[in-house]
Amino acid sequence: MLIIHNMGYSCSHCTLWTDVFYGLVDHLDVAFSFVVSSHNSPDTMKKKSASMSRKFLIVSSKENTFFQDMGFAETKKERIYYQLGYSMFQKNPDETISRIGMNSFAHGGRYCSIWHILKFLPLQINWSPKKNY
Repeated sequence: MLIIHNMGYSCSHCTLWTDVFYGLVDHLDVAFSFVVSSHNSPDTMKKKSASMSRKFLIVSSKENTFFQDMGFAETKKERIYYQLGYSMFQKNPDETISRIGMNSFAHGGRYCSIWHILKFLPLQINWSPKKNY
């Protein structure tokens, strides 16, 4: 199972990442389950997902410590700071679950094709994703 740790709909980079996976999910679902986890409330996610026609499961971790447990959030001065990234899990022969991979996503990150495409352009472009177009 691939779980994307998404900071929520208030983050334009997280919205971009979710859009990137939208085109890949049919291909990925053949090999493994694909889930996006966000700290948005379930109601917020349902409304936003419906308006964006998402094809994959989006789950809320608002009421639990999943992001912290996976290492994608930290508390500083009583405020939680979320990070964007992924965790890959597998089910072992003894029925236990193991995390077999993880990494953070970043602006200009190697996992997002749009940054590579922008590098093709001969122009110096100062581009950043928007929440809505």
